[in-house]
Amino acid sequence: MTNSVTNYPPRLSAVKSIRIPEGEVKEIRTKDGIVLWHRGGLPAGYAECEYIQSAGDAYVDTGWKPTQMNFEVYVKYMHTQSSASGEIKIAGYGNGTNSANDLSLGRCHGNVWRAWNCLSQSHVETGKAYVPNLLVEETYDAVAQTNTWVFPGIDPITKSVPHAIGNAIQNLWLFRSSGYYQFPSSGGRIYRVTIKEDGVLVRDLVPAYEKATQTYGLYDLVGRRFYGPANSCPLYGK
Repeated sequence: MTNSVTNYPPRLSAVKSIRIPEGEVKEIRTKDGIVLWHRGGLPAGYAECEYIQSAGDAYVDTGWKPTQMNFEVYVKYMHTQSSASGEIKIAGYGNGTNSANDLSLGRCHGNVWRAWNCLSQSHVETGKAYVPNLLVEETYDAVAQTNTWVFPGIDPITKSVPHAIGNAIQNLWLFRSSGYYQFPSSGGRIYRVTIKEDGVLVRDLVPAYEKATQTYGLYDLVGRRFYGPANSCPLYGK
């Protein structure tokens, strides 16, 4: 079989289905190395899910923390809360002592999407009003120091977001932050998480169910490891 290139719509979300001939294709990746599909799926003992959902204070520790400004974090998520007048977030890390060094993804406050990855405990507004049950893709690029949001039906929104890396930075958590403001995201859903360092994929986390422990979490296609809840609260999935 020879390699071939097919032009797809500019947004992958516009693709409803792809027919793959049996036995000919083993894996589909983006040009950046992100695995979109793998024949045979996850290892025996795991079932891939569409998403995992938080409940109460449940969260996932990815085991990853940045050591320099060379990384990119991408999260595909949904908030199901009817209102974001308070504070909700889908992922974040920090130094646990103040919010100036926090990075937050999927953060909503005052019923708007915003970035809190900034110096001097400031934030950047997107101008996009909060809507529940909206499938959102968000990327923080530490090299370019930008946040980009992809909302359905409109052009991507990119904002300049300067960021400080402080001492004793903790791991990136999902469904809450390891930083100073540890707001949980009860009802939040995660569909995919990828992390790159110097353009190299170091985490490719897909929603999964571990059959032996009857536990929902995320399976890393790079490190071939399952990340379940980091505390005693359960996660749910579909």
